[in-house]
Order: sequence, then structure tokens, then C-alpha cells
Amino acid sequence: MPAGRAVYVVAADRLLRLEASGASQRRTRPPGRRPTFAFSSATTGVALTGPHPNRRLYATDDAARTWTPVSPPIGQHLLAVGAGGGAAYALTTNAVFRIDPTGGQPPRSFGTLPARAYVHDPVSIAAYGRTVWVFLDNGAGLGTSWLSRDGGQTWDSAHAGPCLMRSAVATSARVLWSTCVTGMMEGFQRQVAGGRARAAVFRPDIGGTTSSALLPLTDDTALAVIAGGDRAELDVTHDGGRRVTRIAVLPRAVTGRNFATAFVTETVGYVVSLDRAAIYRTADGGLSWRPLELGPTS
Repeated sequence: MPAGRAVYVVAADRLLRLEASGASQRRTRPPGRRPTFAFSSATTGVALTGPHPNRRLYATDDAARTWTPVSPPIGQHLLAVGAGGGAAYALTTNAVFRIDPTGGQPPRSFGTLPARAYVHDPVSIAAYGRTVWVFLDNGAGLGTSWLSRDGGQTWDSAHAGPCLMRSAVATSARVLWSTCVTGMMEGFQRQVAGGRARAAVFRPDIGGTTSSALLPLTDDTALAVIAGGDRAELDVTHDGGRRVTRIAVLPRAVTGRNFATAFVTETVGYVVSLDRAAIYRTADGGLSWRPLELGPTS
């Protein structure tokens, strides 16, 4: 996942930090199995590991060199993490907690959620500073979404639209980019905090792949990988989705059929090919790719 000016990748039994310059730095082992990362800055972030009900929460303040365990309050089940704008949060079954990146302070609750988050339902959280979006119980096409502008002290309902599952990234306290999954279709959206309408950006992935991705960079600029059939296209918008330009077709020799993509800047990005157990880097916006000699990738 991207964080500041770097991308973090779990490779074999190590966590790699891949920088915009092309430099790579090996970190310690990931803090647990199948970690989900959320970075609030280039050096601070949190990781959620393991399956329910044994999820564990960790925090770092040194760019993932070390991880400190963070214990949630007794009786709270960890569900998701979100971070941005210097703040990191954990979503539990009925509350949102702000996390100290050093792990020295216990999680601070800013009030309970207005609706309960159920363990087995699709849930997600996105944050930027004191602005927090929470998406709960999106089953049956009914989205239950909440927005807080004060770190979770108070909540307002937010229009979510019909989504079976949603993941989101906030590029500021006012703009949220999100991926909406509805059956076999995966769509990309942008919303301004306080606005009810979610504007569709890019064209949807109608093939039900797992390799398409929305890659926001700023409030107005985002890349998108649209994977389907025998090709994966790389598109860009510079005006919040009003105009979209196709800039490259990702070669199958690089991606394979199962891959993940992350961009550090508009021109520097990485593809992790799960089929080929390899990582590739571009420095020209996806027009050409070079392999990194990092060994097998998990």
C-alpha cells in the first residue's frame, strides 16, 4: 500500500519499503499474518493482522522498522483500520478509536457509533485528520454510512449508495475516493464531504476481477487500473473525474492474471505480479516497466 512517498509490499517473510527514487529498504518481519496497513504519514501508521476473533493491532512511528502492539478496550472486536492526515483510527464493533502511533498511549474513544458494526458484515473506515468516514452493514445493497468531522465525537449519516462492499481513501478532510463492489461489477467514485451525490469516476470493471484498483493521489488527481479480459488499462483524471485519459496498457508479461498496483507519484509506480512472484517498477507513468531483483513475493 502507498504511504507518503513510498509503497509497502509484503515479500516472502519481509516487509519492503519501495521509494519513489527506486530505492528499496527491507524492514523487519510483518507484524502478523495477512496484515492490513493504514499509514497516516510517511513514517506513522497501523497494521491489523490475523482473522476474527484473533485480530491484533500494531502501530509504528519509524516507517515500519518496528511495530508496537496496541490493545483495544476489553470486549471490543477489531474490524478495520483507517488513517490519513496525521491520524490513525481503528473500527470496532460499536466504536471508533484514535491510535497513538508510538503505542505508548491506549486507544482513545471519541464516542460510540450510531449503529452497530457486525463482525461478519463488510465494514470499512477512512480518515483524514479529524474527519472520519465509516461504512457499515452494506449487505443486500443497502449502505449504512456515517461521517464525523470531529474525530468521532458526533456523527451524521452519509449517502452511501448501493454497495455490497466499499473501500475508501481520503486525500483530504473534504474529498473521499472509494471503490464500490456490487455483485460482479466494481465501480469507482468520488465524493466531497457534506455532499450527498457520489460522482462516478473512470469506467467500472464489469468482469469481476480482483486486480482493478483506484489509486488516488490528490483531491483532483487519481489513477485507475481497469483489468478485464486479456488486458489491463491505466487511466488518469486531473479534474476529479470529469475528464479521463487512457495513458497506458499494462503488459500481460508484467502483470500476469493476478496482480496489485500502487503509484507513489503520477509517474512512479509498482506492479506486484502474484503469478510471477515478481515486482516491476515504472518511472514514466506505466509506459515501460523494469523488474526489481527482490526475490519471491507472497
